[in-house]
Amino acid sequence: MRMKLFANDTRMIEKTMRSMSSFNFSIGILLCVTAAIALFGPLSPKAHGQEKATDLCKIIPGGEVAKAIGGKIMETKSLDGRCVYIVGFGQTGPPSRAFVIYQHEASEYDGLKDAMEGEIKPIKGIGDEAVGSFDSQSNRYWLLVVKRGQVTYQVSGDNEDLVRKVAVAALKQLAP
Repeated sequence: MRMKLFANDTRMIEKTMRSMSSFNFSIGILLCVTAAIALFGPLSPKAHGQEKATDLCKIIPGGEVAKAIGGKIMETKSLDGRCVYIVGFGQTGPPSRAFVIYQHEASEYDGLKDAMEGEIKPIKGIGDEAVGSFDSQSNRYWLLVVKRGQVTYQVSGDNEDLVRKVAVAALKQLAP
């Protein structure tokens, strides 16, 4: 009887070991997938459409943005296919203003336009088509521009006229 019990125990251990090895293999795959998501997940596009993985601050230098609106660039920061520009104005108006430019695939214009909130109004004289809106919750103006077959981009800021000027300057760099 003792021998039979031992044989059963051995078979049970062997079964458990086989199960454990497939379990360990599954855990190994799960860990690899988790690591891949952790490493490459932050590189994936974020909200506002499919931002390109480029350093937009290098494509549209802060000096060009500041020059277009009569200010002095204080800081630029590149984040996930967008660039944040902090522009100083010295003694006139607020000491500084922030503008954000988001670059998208040219084909995303219509989808982004449909997703805009608030009163959407056409803006003439920029790109092939442009629309603007005001977000009362964030107190920011949004301008969406497309140069068909080349680029779609958005500009946001707290002053409608300055946002338009930044958008014109950006188009010169994005679709020369």
